[in-house]
Amino acid sequence: MLRFYNYELNEKAKEYIEKIKNDSKKLDKENQKFIEDIFLTKKNETYYSYGGYLGSALTQELETKKDVKFNDIFPKSIYPALKLLMGEKFFKIFIEISKNITNYPFSSGYNRRMVRSKSYFNYIELLFNLLRNFVDLYFLNIDVITIIKREYEKGVYGIDNPYYIAYEIDNGNQEVIDLIKGALGSQKSEIDLTYNNMKAIFISNNKELIELTGKLLLAAKLQEGVRQQICENMDSGLQENFEYMFKIIYDNNLIRFSSVKRALATWTGLAGEGADISKIGKKELEIINKLIDNPKYEDELLKSDDNIEVYLGLWNKSTRDIKYSVEAIEKLLKSSKYHIKLLISYYLYVIVNTTYKREIAKKVIKEYGDSKKIVEILACYLNFVINYGSASNLKRNIENGEIEPKTYFKNKNEAIEFFDILEKALNLMDGKDKLFDPCIFPWFYQSIRTNTIATAMALITVFYPDDSLKNRMMKYLKEIDTWNRNYYLEILFEKPSNKEEKDFVIAMLSDRSDAGIAAYEIVKDNNLIKEYPREIEDLLRLKSGDRRKKLIDLLMSQDKKSLLLSIDNLISAKNENKRLAALDILNQTNSKEKPLYDKKEVKNLIAKISAPTDAEKILIENLSDKKKKESENTLNKLYNTEYKLDLPYEVKNVEKLSKTIKKNKKGEYIIETTSNPKKFFSKSTDDLFEIVKKLSELYEKNEEYEYFGYYTKDYVLLRDKFEPIKDFSGLPHNERGRLSNRPLENVWRNFYKKEIKDFPTLLQLYLLLMIGMEGRNNKELTEVQENIYMKMLGFDVMELLNKLKEANLKYVFSTIPYDPTTYHPAGRVIDIIGLLYRDYSEENKKYLFEFGKAVGLYVLENIDPKYMVEETKNYRNETYYKIVLNAVAFVYTNMYYIIIKALENLEEFYDEKSFIEAFVIRYHLDEKLNEYINENLKEYKIDGHRRDLGLRNYAIAVNLKIAEKDLIYKDILELDNKSEDEKRVAFSSLDNYMSNYRNILAKKEDKSLAKFNPFMLNEALKIIYDEGRKIVDYLVQNELKRGDSPTKYSELLHGIKRIEGIDYLVQILQALGKETLDRAAYYWGGNDTKKSVLSHLLKVCYPAEKDNSKELAKKLKGTDITEQRLIEVAMYSSQWIEIIEGYLGWKGLVSGCYYFQAHMSDVDRNKEGLIAKYTPISIDDLMDGAFDINWFNSAYKELGAKRFEMLYDSAKYISDGAKHTRARMFADAVLGNLKLKETEKKIEDKRNKDLVASYSLIPLLKDKQKDALHRYQFLQKFLKESKKFGAQRRASEAKAINISLENLSRNMGYSDVTRLIWNMETALINEMKEYFEPKKLDDVDVYIKIDDLGQSEIIYEKAGKELKSLPTKLKKDKYIEAIKEVHKNLKEQYRRSRKMLEEAMEDGTEFYGYEIENLMTNPVIAPILKSLVFKMGNDLGYYVDKKLKSVKKKSVAVKDDSLLKIAHCFDLFESGEWSAYQKDIFDRELKQPFKQVFRELYVKTVDEKGRDKSLRYAGHQVQPAKTVALLKTRRWIIDGQEGLEKVYYKENIIAKIFALADWFSPADIEAPTLEEVQFFDRKTFKPILIDDVPDLIFTEVMRDIDLVVSVAHIGDVDPEASHSTIEMRKAIVEFNCKLFKLKNVTFTENHALIKGERADYSIHLGSGLIHQKAGSAINVLPVHSQHRGRVFLPFIDDDPKTAEIMAKVLLFAQDDKIKDVFILEQIK
Repeated sequence: MLRFYNYELNEKAKEYIEKIKNDSKKLDKENQKFIEDIFLTKKNETYYSYGGYLGSALTQELETKKDVKFNDIFPKSIYPALKLLMGEKFFKIFIEISKNITNYPFSSGYNRRMVRSKSYFNYIELLFNLLRNFVDLYFLNIDVITIIKREYEKGVYGIDNPYYIAYEIDNGNQEVIDLIKGALGSQKSEIDLTYNNMKAIFISNNKELIELTGKLLLAAKLQEGVRQQICENMDSGLQENFEYMFKIIYDNNLIRFSSVKRALATWTGLAGEGADISKIGKKELEIINKLIDNPKYEDELLKSDDNIEVYLGLWNKSTRDIKYSVEAIEKLLKSSKYHIKLLISYYLYVIVNTTYKREIAKKVIKEYGDSKKIVEILACYLNFVINYGSASNLKRNIENGEIEPKTYFKNKNEAIEFFDILEKALNLMDGKDKLFDPCIFPWFYQSIRTNTIATAMALITVFYPDDSLKNRMMKYLKEIDTWNRNYYLEILFEKPSNKEEKDFVIAMLSDRSDAGIAAYEIVKDNNLIKEYPREIEDLLRLKSGDRRKKLIDLLMSQDKKSLLLSIDNLISAKNENKRLAALDILNQTNSKEKPLYDKKEVKNLIAKISAPTDAEKILIENLSDKKKKESENTLNKLYNTEYKLDLPYEVKNVEKLSKTIKKNKKGEYIIETTSNPKKFFSKSTDDLFEIVKKLSELYEKNEEYEYFGYYTKDYVLLRDKFEPIKDFSGLPHNERGRLSNRPLENVWRNFYKKEIKDFPTLLQLYLLLMIGMEGRNNKELTEVQENIYMKMLGFDVMELLNKLKEANLKYVFSTIPYDPTTYHPAGRVIDIIGLLYRDYSEENKKYLFEFGKAVGLYVLENIDPKYMVEETKNYRNETYYKIVLNAVAFVYTNMYYIIIKALENLEEFYDEKSFIEAFVIRYHLDEKLNEYINENLKEYKIDGHRRDLGLRNYAIAVNLKIAEKDLIYKDILELDNKSEDEKRVAFSSLDNYMSNYRNILAKKEDKSLAKFNPFMLNEALKIIYDEGRKIVDYLVQNELKRGDSPTKYSELLHGIKRIEGIDYLVQILQALGKETLDRAAYYWGGNDTKKSVLSHLLKVCYPAEKDNSKELAKKLKGTDITEQRLIEVAMYSSQWIEIIEGYLGWKGLVSGCYYFQAHMSDVDRNKEGLIAKYTPISIDDLMDGAFDINWFNSAYKELGAKRFEMLYDSAKYISDGAKHTRARMFADAVLGNLKLKETEKKIEDKRNKDLVASYSLIPLLKDKQKDALHRYQFLQKFLKESKKFGAQRRASEAKAINISLENLSRNMGYSDVTRLIWNMETALINEMKEYFEPKKLDDVDVYIKIDDLGQSEIIYEKAGKELKSLPTKLKKDKYIEAIKEVHKNLKEQYRRSRKMLEEAMEDGTEFYGYEIENLMTNPVIAPILKSLVFKMGNDLGYYVDKKLKSVKKKSVAVKDDSLLKIAHCFDLFESGEWSAYQKDIFDRELKQPFKQVFRELYVKTVDEKGRDKSLRYAGHQVQPAKTVALLKTRRWIIDGQEGLEKVYYKENIIAKIFALADWFSPADIEAPTLEEVQFFDRKTFKPILIDDVPDLIFTEVMRDIDLVVSVAHIGDVDPEASHSTIEMRKAIVEFNCKLFKLKNVTFTENHALIKGERADYSIHLGSGLIHQKAGSAINVLPVHSQHRGRVFLPFIDDDPKTAEIMAKVLLFAQDDKIKDVFILEQIK
């Protein structure tokens, strides 16, 4: 209500609300209160929309009232307030609609049911929605015609109220009725048939509109969308309207459509959104039909044992009034039938009264409290009793009375009774969540989690927190989800009152969720450390870094004596973690100026550690006097911590700037300036307006200019788009916004020269326009900002924009009139000014610098720092301050834009003088802001960067000797007064600059240097690098000395990405001790725990130039660092692999480490070359699960079992758990630890894809061939079974099979998977050979015969004669069963072989000569190969007896190692011999296994070249189910998110079809329309120009789509067939005509022309349509099969259209033989 997606409307609405509030003061107190409550948006920390609070309050108030009337909700006494809100007219309509509202269902939304009620209580939400709607209509002054025509303002949504539209229909508004009639009819309509317009029809009493809707439903046919729109709304209105429509559905069996099934599920509530509706249909329809004919049938249904029948009986009662179904529920509850009790839980969702639902639920739960069925009962009913979710606000809600125990339970006794029931259920669940599937209905399920029950128990305990309940709850608190557990711990045990509670809180300190932190706070607040010091000491045995810090904090809160005892206990412990905690405490207590314990005490304590570990040695050493002194002096040695830069200056106005910086007598820098900010804005608003106007006119003059747009990849007009004309993705960002990348560059440059004339004017134009663009477009200047700009510049900076907004000039803004809510308000004119500014600012940097200097000095001397920050509130209503005025302030929404842009130019210094001037101004601006913040805002959070100057500028200042190096140290190491973000930036900047300098030293290209000002850049980077190394060393050394407590730099060290040297490596490992490495730090960065920071430092630690394995051996002497730890380092930080291999002397360590990295982690692309040294398998395939057996065997052999196991264990740090497990599975498979039969059974049971990939790696049995064949068949069977699953699962299982076959091919020693497959297929044949010989069964010979095409059949012969069928007595013979299975396998092999050979042709797969010869021994594959044309080098021909014989009878010998491929028609086309091979195929009547010689070829057109998409099939409508089925056979993938795509892995290309379609919807949906075909790079996902797509890929993709368009098109007639299809058909028909010796047939481009005896005819070679010359079309019934059989097609592929056209040519070429009267009548 009164909220719009339109800025201006929202502003007006605010004024309107204030007006209503003011006007309401004239009304009485009751009406004033109503208005006040309507606009109340927050009460007791709960937020409401307008009207939300009042609706909610009334629902609670009236919940117990039996029969609620309209007057109970809106009494007549508040009618004045209603009239004030919605006006007299809409008030009357509101009252009229409300009178009839109970005739309509009250339920709405996805989970609605068709339920009505005579009690207005159920309609409260609907009435308030109506009220809100009428208030909006009154405010917007909108009538019903405007609503249904959708002619209201932009940004207004949800305004089309169906009840209001229905009211107008019923009150005879003829215009409304006619408009809706028009939408229901077939003619072009003025309005859309929207959801709410349709709803209005069913709410209305207009029988004519209902009948028209019924007719439309019947006429919908393939328009599933229309059918869905009608059916899903027909339950929204009057019952008689529903029944009328239902009868149409019933009588016409429309339940066959999925939309009707979905609608039936919605009316009744039998299934929700997304449920499986396949099991819903005719049965339910029959029941509803009977109920409509005989409403009393419902009572019969209620006696049924069938849940669906009972449910529909209840549903039918509620369609009249829900109270009847409630009465029936009461009777059913007395039933002893368990399934009926469950059913009632499903029905409760219809009821609005939550109290009633709660009471029913409690009643059923109590009934089954002692039963084992209680868990399922709770799964169905518990959420009606308690459905409290997150407890984050529970404490506050209980305190302010928003949640009360009496809402849930009558009294404490009932609550405890429930607690008992829940406890029993939880124990029955035994810590496991339960799923009941199916439950209630076959398609429905319910589940319950242990968390749900434990949370309900915790809430009861919060309501009645006596010691007994709290004590019982302790046992179950850990069942609550980790994100909620802490809140309940905090509420229940905030002040533990007895020993049990205190013990429990102490135990919860070890909880790794936030509950552990909550426990820490409770212990601290209640000073439990006094009572539990030993228990807390004992918890320090745990490793978790976060917990340890908090436990140490607790111990350190003790007095000196108690702490000493704790230290003593810990340091004396056997557990190293405890001893480390003691040393950490000692380090902290004794690092202060006044140590807590004297030297002697410390010495005695340390002496208790007899054999300190490396980690302990470090902390012990820190406690020595020498180390303590070193530690105290380190910082002071590094830099002067007291250093303060003093930069006094004097401003001097001069006419001409001098070349060098000068100082005055006081030693102050003289900053010269030639002008103040006002002089930079010399042009008047009128002058600037005229320039913009002329540019607008110039753009308009050129708006018809056509250019090729880079984004659209098409020709566009300037009026439609102003986009780049070239690819600039490879350019640096500062080069992309160039005018040279846009159309008509010279036109705009000439405009600059002639009209703008100079850069100062352009600068002024740019700034005054841009202040109102981007996120600033709907902002206004504050009074303070107005004053600042006026004093600084002397004019209104918004004047130009305001004038342009009123002028409505074309192309200035993105909309006319100007719309401030637009995301991108700048039009092309402003864009051009921006581009000109970017181009010309390059040559005017000195001018811009002076502008920045003038503004900087003005800000420094004239603007109060309090205006540089802005007070604001966060979502918790807490105050914080945002920095809004400095050079690094966020500019997107900032109205200080002009000042900020000016200050940014101070970075454009170009010599020593300009740098010093800029540095002085910027330094003082930084100081000014920071002094103000430190003095006035110390306690507030500050958002934004406090300093403009940074490390690089400080380094230049040091180089120029205007500052000391101390400034650099202070910037990084002094963290006070810095936000977390600023601290991180300081550390990451240091690391980045050091990396930049390393690249300079290594002479490596570094593109990031281009973004910096080049002045003294190298000198600055050298200073940062030299000092940075000292800083990093200090930080690392500081970190290495720490215990569990973090240093102030700990977390920030994650910003350091490189340290160098063996010393660091060894020290890090010593400091880590026995601590495990951090997986999170390997992938995502970490926190400030010791484990996380040291793991990070280890990962970024690199060998120095001179480091080697001998040096490592020296440094490791005397340390506790184990061999296993070094292996972990090699894996975790692979830059050390070679040095560690040399030290350990482990042969194969390098190979082994890279083996694991390649097979387990998400491999770094930088390692692609390195990994390629060990395996030919691509990184992508390795990630998918491909496995290099040779690499594994080599690594395993070199390392041995024990060492390989150590490597495997170390690899857990570099991968997620699943990949680590997969690596184990692979290794187990190769080593033979997986058993073949067990693995097969697991695959069949679990269909685990990693197991499928591993299966092929199990060592082959002695008879390799037989074993491989068995596995090949098993994988093929798995793939076949995959067809029963959904598209995504099918695709992922197919991928797993491909990987497994590749793994099997490597296991067999083949170079690629194709070789394996052909070998297996041939071996399959050899196994079947016995069945090719006749076997006598009684007196019948049975054998398999394979014909000349490779197709098999079973032959039954008796006495030399072939039988038509097998004698009955032999049908059950075992040999017959076996031969049938073999026959089935042969058919399957034939199908696979055809498909694979066609794919081999498409992919250009090469075969060796010996492989082709081997395949020629296969009786299934040999016939297929004989008819194919092969290509070897430049030679083409058929394969005959180890020779390639061309069509010209030329023979070329094929050697065993010769490489051949199946020629593609593109090869034939290029050879110039295509037609010769076509003729040869016809002359010899060869049938090819697939289209090869007569394959359609698709070449790139002129229109397609230079673009990245093809539009040749745009606009074609296709049937989605047919399309998907066709493309699946052509290796296309149908993905839920990506749509249709075909992936070429070898070439790294993805082809995609874009269409307005949902390919996963049922078959009967509206036909999708194809858009474009586009090609993408598989790795970068960037579009590829069609020119760069290989011709072979292009032609095959286009052929696939042409197939779709011709076979899956919408309509009865072929669409205009493609040129390629017509060309092929023409060739086939021509050759057939020669075959049949027809001389009266000639051809044009698209037609066969026939000179008949009766007449002349033309037959279209695309569609097959026949026309008589000088006559009309001739309609021919389907051609008789005997005619079609005479047609010769030179391929086996089914192509009925070509056969049909050829048959028609034959028929009409011999028209004197036509006997068909139907045809003869048409020939005139």
